[in-house]
Amino acid sequence: GEVFMRELNEIRVDINKIDEEMRELFIKRMQLASEIAAYKIEHELPITDPKREEEVIEKNLSTLKDYTLSRHYADFIKATIEISKNYQRALLSDSKADV
Repeated sequence: GEVFMRELNEIRVDINKIDEEMRELFIKRMQLASEIAAYKIEHELPITDPKREEEVIEKNLSTLKDYTLSRHYADFIKATIEISKNYQRALLSDSKADV
């Protein structure tokens, strides 16, 4: 029992480290999404670009070696794209409010 709990705690420590890394990458990604939103606002482009979204999903899936994760990783990428678009929409909405 005790040995198992220690191993579980060790795994959780590793997961916590990964969560911290993912948080930092999330911040960087949202900063880039902000730049994209500014570009799209300036050039009056739509937030949604289905062709680009498919390219991102396909590119990321093509390098995934563990095929048992494909569907789940695709869901992760799609959710990330959706979060990015929602953030861009919020920035777009804020920019219109400033006018």
